[in-house]
Amino acid sequence: MFYPPLAYIATALFELPLAGLHLNPDTRFILGIYASQVLCGVTAFAWLKRDFRIRTAFIGSLLYVLLPYKFVYIYMHFNLAQLWALAFLPLWMLGAEKLAAGDGARAAAIFALSGAATYYSHPPTVVAFGAVPVCYTLWFARRRFGVWAWLAFACGLMAGLCLMLALPQRQYLSWIHEEDFLSGKFDWRGNLDHVDILLCSYYGMI
Repeated sequence: MFYPPLAYIATALFELPLAGLHLNPDTRFILGIYASQVLCGVTAFAWLKRDFRIRTAFIGSLLYVLLPYKFVYIYMHFNLAQLWALAFLPLWMLGAEKLAAGDGARAAAIFALSGAATYYSHPPTVVAFGAVPVCYTLWFARRRFGVWAWLAFACGLMAGLCLMLALPQRQYLSWIHEEDFLSGKFDWRGNLDHVDILLCSYYGMI
């Protein structure tokens, strides 16, 4: 298992109304990419509209969808998993903002579930960006220890949800044959386009 299942489950759900068309795998993959980008816009707008006017939030969400960084994963890597992970990041930030505002249990649930959804889509995205919502909450919470407690609870809940996937993956690493990925032209360690290998000790967990 090179990627967690959520991105592919979400893609399959979006394509369920088209099941009778018997689409080929390439078309399904492309539709999954489009669906993830629509969700990107929706989640970014849901977060930004809390602090900005509707027009500004709409423009900001559109810019998030059109990030040049994403085009690398669409046209070079065809990385469906990371595109879905980026769709959950705004919800994670929304949870952080609600925590900092003192919303308590509901905010903690949004924070934990969206962070876990990001992990269940693409773990290196959590490694790369996970500190941002935590630091955001701590910075704006100031010295309100109640917010700190809810943040700790949210992080613990998220960690538990992530371990529900990570621990079984560890048990089945013997099923992953990565010899071909560590030799010749397929050696990911020598490919700077795939720096995510530097973030994990083995590619099977990505």
